[in-house]
Amino acid sequence: MHGKSLVILSLLISVFSSAVYAQAEPIKPVLADANPWAQIAQTDLTYIYQTVKANHPGAIDDQNLYFSQWLEQGYREGLARAKKATSLQDVTNSLSYFVAGFADGHFGIAFNQHPDMQSWAGIGIEKQFQDYKVYYTAEDWGGRLPAVGAKLISCDNIAVDTMMNEHILKYRFNNNQLNARKVSYAKKLLIDDKIGEFTRPNSCVFESKGEQTAFSLHWQKIDRNDLYQTLTPVALPKEFSIDEFTPKHYWVRLPSFYPSGADETKLQAMIMALAGLRDAELVVFDVRGNGGGSSQWGQDLMSSLYGKAYIAQVMQNNPDNSYAMWRASEDNHAYLVSLKPMLIRQFGADSDITTSFLQTTLDMRQAIDNQQSLVKEALPKNSQALQAAVNRHQTEKSLYQGSTILLTDKSCGSACLDFADLSLSIPQLIHAGQETSADTVYMDVRAINLPSKLGAFSLAQKVYRDRKRGHNQSFVPQYQFNGSMTDTQGLQHWVLSLIAQE
Repeated sequence: MHGKSLVILSLLISVFSSAVYAQAEPIKPVLADANPWAQIAQTDLTYIYQTVKANHPGAIDDQNLYFSQWLEQGYREGLARAKKATSLQDVTNSLSYFVAGFADGHFGIAFNQHPDMQSWAGIGIEKQFQDYKVYYTAEDWGGRLPAVGAKLISCDNIAVDTMMNEHILKYRFNNNQLNARKVSYAKKLLIDDKIGEFTRPNSCVFESKGEQTAFSLHWQKIDRNDLYQTLTPVALPKEFSIDEFTPKHYWVRLPSFYPSGADETKLQAMIMALAGLRDAELVVFDVRGNGGGSSQWGQDLMSSLYGKAYIAQVMQNNPDNSYAMWRASEDNHAYLVSLKPMLIRQFGADSDITTSFLQTTLDMRQAIDNQQSLVKEALPKNSQALQAAVNRHQTEKSLYQGSTILLTDKSCGSACLDFADLSLSIPQLIHAGQETSADTVYMDVRAINLPSKLGAFSLAQKVYRDRKRGHNQSFVPQYQFNGSMTDTQGLQHWVLSLIAQE
């Protein structure tokens, strides 16, 4: 798994942070045209296209031709849309359509401005397994609403699956095979947030107790933040923590693998503390909401609990022969150079991730000087020594004998998926919760501002070869929770019942 040692920044935490990558100030477009929106849209779209061509491995990847094909096709289609732009919404939709076509969690776009008011039908929808169901209805909405638990069948004679695929995913993540995205966007089915070509339906058919009933929809304006609070009444805890929720049963909360500030120290302390939990009966690794970060954190967590030699043996017994190729470019090289202080601070100068990173930075410089387009990610300095130690001890025993549960939800992506790769290779570990997200073979993103300064997009810089986990492949838990994934207390009762069944 050496290819997973370098920093893998998730879209959720890095894509729009100016601290992640300091780039040159983009040139502002001149807005003298009679239709400035069309000019802005074309300038931003062309900038994304050219940046991807120069820096993204997918642009020259002959093993994943879909990327370069959509790069050209999507650019043509996007330009046609951009030329017709007459509003800010047209601009953002043109760019969103282009980016969504890659269906890549590491290639995203976000905008700095959003409409303060959105239109809503007063009905909260969530995806439960194969169905879209009502989980909330507004009070005093001024019209008849379906019962909580009713299943959404269609709206204006358009099947709900078609609504999701054509109206929602097309401008957000244009891949109708990934369930986690449908779970994430289910609420959008009856919200008009001005993204895409959304046409508000007049009526919808819901099924309850075996009977289908048509309901006229009453759309009302609502503050965007109020709507979010209404449909998400309980937020996931953002703190890194270890809690003993019953005697000898520990809940390890890992909201991300990209800690900053005080969270770095807290996560490092948690890693040390796990070595003291080896007499526990149960350890739950709670990665709800974890969109990724650096995969090194996950490996360090497991090594502390189970023992470093045992985890090394697990990795050897489940060989991952993948390797990574970085796109060699001046901008990518500058990004790698900028990350050196952070890696040394978080993991130490002699850590695997840091030594691999430093060598890859040097190798990329040489590749650029030699006009090579790709450079192989370097092996960690300590990998050979660790491999030799494992070979001498083929029957390392785990220092932890209790039960372990990996609790995931729809947000688990990037380095969180790497953590799942490692976790699920540990014998007897239980995977529970909700199906994860997925990622493509393109990794390690940096954020880049649009010339218009309307927002930013994320750019991946390396590609995996021979990765065991497939392209946009998710993990489906052994035990799936049929309830709210924000209900921590309910989940704790549930995992205790799972252990009782084992």
